[in-house]
Amino acid sequence: MISDQSSSYWVIESGKAKEPLWNEVHTMSLPVFDNAKPGTCFSCERYIGPADVCPYCGADAARAPALRALRYAALVLTVAGLAWLSVSARHREPPVVAIGRIAATMNFARIRIVGEVQRNAYVSPRRGEPDYFSFVVADDSGEVRVQAWRDVAAALAAADRVPSQGDRVEVEGRVRISARGDPRLALDSEQDVRFQEGPAP
Repeated sequence: MISDQSSSYWVIESGKAKEPLWNEVHTMSLPVFDNAKPGTCFSCERYIGPADVCPYCGADAARAPALRALRYAALVLTVAGLAWLSVSARHREPPVVAIGRIAATMNFARIRIVGEVQRNAYVSPRRGEPDYFSFVVADDSGEVRVQAWRDVAAALAAADRVPSQGDRVEVEGRVRISARGDPRLALDSEQDVRFQEGPAP
């Protein structure tokens, strides 16, 4: 005999009432986290690795909400840290390096050099506009070729910042190592060339 009491179904056997079937079924359907194997879904018991949602049955497989929050916090902190490093690197003045100490391990590094221009700058025009500049700067330790392309070359000419032989300059740029292992210094802006007064260090 089955009777309805408080929206729960009771089973009467030999005059003895058992626990509500709804409660029994509801209890059996609850996930058991203690028996779940690491990296497996507690519902279908398939391996899902670190996923928060099971790709097979769609169950929420997060073992602990705090762990999920920690993952998102770590991601946010990582992105914020990289952004801060990028901003700091842009506003930090590169170190002055002796030309003779420029090495292959410094490839793509941004540095400053101070020296004297050895020859007049070589200019390669294109359609009547400067498209490429290069000049050689030397100090007591060696010499290096400084290069500028396209928009930077045109901006150098427009700003009258193309050095001549004998000019003492401070140059800021990125190290480029050629296929033969020779260092070059590439300019990113016309502001990277600054003229100095007095003898070169």
